Amino acid sequence: MGGALMTLATFLKHVPNNQYVEFAAYQLSGEAQQWWQEECRLLQLQNADIPWDVFQMAFYKKYFPESAREAKKMELMQLKQGSLSITDYTSRFEELCRFSRVCQGAPKTYESWKCIKYQRSLKDNIMTAVATLEIRIFSDLMNKARVIEEYTGTLMATRGRGRTRSRESRNEQPADNHAEFMATIANLTNTMEANTVVTLQAVQRLGQSAGNVNGNSEGNTNDNA
Repeated sequence: MGGALMTLATFLKHVPNNQYVEFAAYQLSGEAQQWWQEECRLLQLQNADIPWDVFQMAFYKKYFPESAREAKKMELMQLKQGSLSITDYTSRFEELCRFSRVCQGAPKTYESWKCIKYQRSLKDNIMTAVATLEIRIFSDLMNKARVIEEYTGTLMATRGRGRTRSRESRNEQPADNHAEFMATIANLTNTMEANTVVTLQAVQRLGQSAGNVNGNSEGNTNDNA
């Protein structure tokens, strides 16, 4: 029963206005069917003679209190696509629309409103793309949004692969620089070691020269004595 009634607005597109109540009553089963039969007896009317708004008011009063309707209405007003895919966003949007009084009326009266509300809550890039098209048939708007989402996803994936290749190219350069840097350090180390050896050899030679000078000076002093 619940599922059938929750999709009532969709089915009503194919039902003449004067048969709304008959169609809705046909969807009822079990306890709900017994409840409506009792309501008809109290109203002393047949389904075909009961206005649609009377049926709605009675049904909502019984199975869907005002507080619950207001909560769902607020949730619909605040709904945004955000991180949801178009498929998930559309599913949630349509679920909440089933609780909206606007969407429970005749389809022609809410189709435009539904499109505007759906469009305004899309992601910015998708909303910008579809806004200029001014689509007022919900199925067309939903399909167009899905196409744009798929195109955007493909474009982002392509750009992602390009960025990956660019990062890989940049990562290779530091490796080359690092190798060059290590080679420079090695050369500098070798140069420093060679210079140290030369310096030590020079010091040793200077030491030897100083020793010879001192030895000669002492010999000359002894001779003079």
